[in-house]
Amino acid sequence: MDASGPQIPAPALRAQEIARTEALAREEARAALWTGLTLRRRLAIAGALLVTLLIGVLIGAYGLRGAGIRNDTEVTPPVRWSSEAGLGGETAAFDGVAVTPTAWPLRIYVSGAVVAPGVVTVSPGSLVVDVLEAAGGATSDADLDVLNLASPVSDNQHVLVPTLKVVGTPRDGEYDGESVPDGMTMDINTATADDLERLPDIGSTRAAAIVAFREAHGPFQHVEDILLVPGIGPAIFERIAPLITVGP
Repeated sequence: MDASGPQIPAPALRAQEIARTEALAREEARAALWTGLTLRRRLAIAGALLVTLLIGVLIGAYGLRGAGIRNDTEVTPPVRWSSEAGLGGETAAFDGVAVTPTAWPLRIYVSGAVVAPGVVTVSPGSLVVDVLEAAGGATSDADLDVLNLASPVSDNQHVLVPTLKVVGTPRDGEYDGESVPDGMTMDINTATADDLERLPDIGSTRAAAIVAFREAHGPFQHVEDILLVPGIGPAIFERIAPLITVGP
């Protein structure tokens, strides 16, 4: 017997080698199969993620386009009628329908030197001249110089049209009690309103205006200063200049 131990027969050795080779082949096949299955799973997951991303992009794009359409067709809710709308000619909205309020007509009382004194009705934005026309026009003795015919009127206003004061011309230096006698002058710094009415073309309205101007601005320094009084124009000044003076 050999001291090294029993010897394995050659056929057994070949069988063991074949078994080992087959086992190694099975392990390699199993590893290859596992590796392939893992790759497919990875591809499947990647494909699923890609599909999800594409779906999200499509949904986002559709949502943006829908928002754009809604912005184009958005309707602003109508403003309800309120006391703030006013009657100033502005257009308000009531249940979505535009409404333009109609302003009330103006009622003006006209008296004095007009053909038909009384209460007249004019449209908003009318002027004093429109009121006179509504009252039949001014009479021949109307003193329109004291009125601003271009001034706007308001509701319930009173427009008084004064008359020209007819002053007689004194004869032979005789003082008639109504006009300034010849050769005499009137001090416009001390004259009363009644005194001033004796001057040509100076009625009660202009006389009151002279007194009011004098009280507000002090005594007149020069005769020409009377032209600063509203209602006293160059034509009137030319007629009264020889009859007036200013005191020291």
